[in-house]
Parts: sequence; structure tokens; C-alpha cells
Amino acid sequence: MSRCVSVSIASFILLASLSGAPCSRAANANTVQTKLKSRTNDWGASIDGPLCGIYATARGLRALGIECSIDQFIKRRYVSKCGGSTEQDIVEMVESTGAAGVVLGRLSIFDLRLADRPFVANVRSSPVDERYDHWITVIPNDRNFLVLDGIDEPRMISAAEFSAIWRGAGVFIAKDAGLQQIVVLGRVMLLTALIAFGITVWNLAERILPRFTDPIKHGRNPLLSLAMASLFCFAMGLSAFGDVHRFRLGLNAAVAHVSTDLKTCSLEHLLNATDDENAIVIDARRFPDFERGSLSNAVSFPVNASYWAVQEKLSDVPRDTSFIVYCQSKYCEYDTTVAKRLRSFGFYDVTVSDAGWREANESTFDESNRHVLR
Repeated sequence: MSRCVSVSIASFILLASLSGAPCSRAANANTVQTKLKSRTNDWGASIDGPLCGIYATARGLRALGIECSIDQFIKRRYVSKCGGSTEQDIVEMVESTGAAGVVLGRLSIFDLRLADRPFVANVRSSPVDERYDHWITVIPNDRNFLVLDGIDEPRMISAAEFSAIWRGAGVFIAKDAGLQQIVVLGRVMLLTALIAFGITVWNLAERILPRFTDPIKHGRNPLLSLAMASLFCFAMGLSAFGDVHRFRLGLNAAVAHVSTDLKTCSLEHLLNATDDENAIVIDARRFPDFERGSLSNAVSFPVNASYWAVQEKLSDVPRDTSFIVYCQSKYCEYDTTVAKRLRSFGFYDVTVSDAGWREANESTFDESNRHVLR
């Protein structure tokens, strides 16, 4: 009898939760839509053109306490290539103020924390870009990094997110030389500590493990001891220098530019989604175009928005939120770029519309559907 009552109660709870799921998700989508609409007035301003190196250098110098202005660096010799400044250009800018600029490559997050100086990093503008053609200044801050990008507000990001877009090279800014020696010495000290730690774990493993693997002979098993020591050192190193909690976010960002599994939908589906309480329609065009006219209930997510500003605005949005992205027309690629950015932030239910604003205006749907335009 009690078992039947328990099953009945469990069935009632399951049915109640299933019947309530669509309503709660719809309410959740409406709440997210309201929040995003209230945040789209300012998407930040990232400097992605040839002057990004100048802005990054100037902000790095100011962070070090050296007074300088953007105007004093806007010169041809500091932008030696059509795409922007090179590492040597940045060094010359730094040295013109009396500070020291040190170019280093094949760096790690540990190296940046060890140096503890402003670092002009060569990165991708966003995870969806394939080329490392952008400069930002990063400053280590405990387990995170303070990012100074163009004229945008300072942003705090995790080590995993920074690693996903960083090439591992850049320019350290310091008031005096000697940073390279500090980095090399730090690596030697870390390697020495890891070797000593590994030997200690090896010896402990050789004494303890045989009691469980061969309790009669108590023989030694060097391969098992080596595996145990390696795993232990890896776990300790990951906890000390890694970013386990943000690992998935960093992984999403690292592979976003090669993502090819985006879903697509038709114009009819896009228009119907404007009245769907379970989905959020995203307009990927630039904000002035969005203001001239857009689909009803659409939220502006301009393709030229600052990556860091977008990340901050979407930080508390549930990752199971459904997004449908469109842009100007079926020939426009802004929707794909924005969709990949959403995927890099961990949103997995993202759909790209085969049609855009132009097709919606030219559609032959009956007049009852014209309310989707505003």
C-alpha cells in the first residue's frame, strides 16, 4: 500500500513538473528578453582597426603610472603595416616615454602572473575570428585578468577565457628592463619545485602502493608509481595555476571560430518566432540600422559590439535560452558571426535564419503577418 502511495506521489510530482516546464521556460524567455532590451543602449566601443595597438599601449602605460596621450602616438612610424602596429612599433612607443618594452613569445598564464606588469597581448578580436590581428592590454589580478580594450570600460575575465583568444605573445611594459630574466628565473624555479615534488610523490607511491597491488611480496611497481606521481603533480598544478571552474567557457571560446554545426531556419519560422514566448529573436545588424526598423520583439545584438561588453551583459542569462539570429538579408554574414559568438559564451540553442530584414519586408505572407515589422 505504502509503495503504491509513493509511486502515485512521484507520478504526480513528475506530471506537475512536466506540465509546468513550458510555462516556466516561456516566463524565463520573456524575462531575458526584457533584460536584454534594457541593456542594448550601450554595447561598448572596441577599437578593432589599425589603431588598436596605439590604444592598448597608451592604456598599458597609464596603468603603470606613466602619463601619455593617444595623440602623441598617432604617427605613421607607430603603425608600420596597413593592418596596424607590430610588436616593434609597440616597443618604440613604450621606449619613447622612457619606459621599457620587452617582446616575448611562447608565454603562459603563469608567466604573466609572475611578471605582474601590464602586458600588451596579441589576440583575436573575438573567439569567432581566425586571425590574431588585435591588441589589448591585460593586467593580472589574482586568478583573473583585467582587460583594457580600446576605449571600452575595463573588464575582468578569467584566465581560461583569455587563453582562448591569446596567441601566447606580446609586449611587457615596465619602468625598467629585466623582465625576461624574471620570467626565465620563474620558470626554472617552478620546474625545480615540480621535479622535487614529483620525486617526493614517487617515493611515497613506491612505499604505499605495493601494499595494495602485491600484499604478499611487497614488490615495487615503477610504472604505477610514475603514473601516480604524474597524476598527482598534474592535479596540483591544475588547481594552483589552472581555471577549472571556467574551463568549459574557455573551451567554447577556443573552438568558436571553427564551429560549423549551427542550426538554420526559414523566413516563415523567423517571423513566427517573433510571437514565440520560448525564443528570443536577435537582430545582428549595426544599431543605427536596428533603430530604423526591425522585427517586432527583436533584440539588438550588433555585430560590431564590444566582445567584452556583450559577455558582461549576457553573464546572467541562462545557457539553455533559445536564440534565433537574423541580419540584413540572406547574403549577409552578420547573423553567423553573432551566432558563433553566442555559442562561444556557452549558449547551445542558437539558430541562424536563412532570410533577413530585406526578405521579411518583401515577403508575400498575408497582411495578418505584417505586424511582425516595426
